[in-house]
Amino acid sequence: MQKIDAAHEAEELRGELADLIYAISHDFNAPLRHIDGFAKLIKKNNSEVLDEQSLGHLNNIISSSERLSAILNGILSLSRINTRPEEYERVDLSELVKGLLAEREILGPTDSTNQVELGDLPVISCDREQVTLALNALLENAFLYKKEDEPNLIQLSHVVDDYGVKVSISDQGIGVDSRYFKEIFKPLRRAVSQSDFPGDGIGLAIVDKVMHRHNGSVQIESVVDKGTKITLVFPLDVTEND
Repeated sequence: MQKIDAAHEAEELRGELADLIYAISHDFNAPLRHIDGFAKLIKKNNSEVLDEQSLGHLNNIISSSERLSAILNGILSLSRINTRPEEYERVDLSELVKGLLAEREILGPTDSTNQVELGDLPVISCDREQVTLALNALLENAFLYKKEDEPNLIQLSHVVDDYGVKVSISDQGIGVDSRYFKEIFKPLRRAVSQSDFPGDGIGLAIVDKVMHRHNGSVQIESVVDKGTKITLVFPLDVTEND
C-alpha cells in the first residue's frame, strides 16, 4: 500500500510541476513578447532620429528578450519529457529527418557551407514527439557550431550491434573540448560564448533526457576544430516488429 501511495504521490507531483512550469513559461512569455514587440516598433519608427548608442540599446533589448523566450520554451520542452506519458509508435527516422530538413529550408535559406548527407536510418518504436525534439536539437547544433566560411559536412547514419541501435549525427564544426563533455548535457551549460554562438543551452539536455526516457544513452566524440559526433543508442528491441 505504501508503494502504491508513493507512486501516486510522485505522479501527482510530476503533474503539479508540469502545470507550474507551463504557467511560468506562459506568464513570462507574454510580457516578453510585449517588450520585444514594442522595442522593434520603436526601432522601426525612430531609427532615423535615434543615435547609434540608443539603437544599440534597443538591439540588446530585442536580442535578450528573444533569447530569454527561447530559454523558457526550451525549459518547457524539457519538463514535458519527464511528465507526459510515453506514446510509442513506429517511426521512420529517415522520413522524420527529411521533414526537419525541409522545415529548415522553409524557415530560411540554408548556409551554403552546410551540406547534409543523409544515410539510411532505421524504423524504430519510440515516442515520435520526443525523438523529434532530440534529432532537431542535434541538427540545430550541427548547423550552428561550424567554422566560419569553411565547409561543414553533416552526416547521419546508423549501425546495429550488440549494444543497441546507434543513430549518429556528425559534423566538421568547431568541436568540443573533452573537459566539457558532461557539462554540456546539463540545462543552460555551454562550452562556447553566447556572443560567438547564440543558443539557449537546452538542446543537449533535451537529447539526454529523451534517451533516458527511452532506456537508451548518448555518446559523444569530439575534437576541437575537427568536429563532433553524437550517437543516440536505443535498446535493441526498438526495431522489433518492423
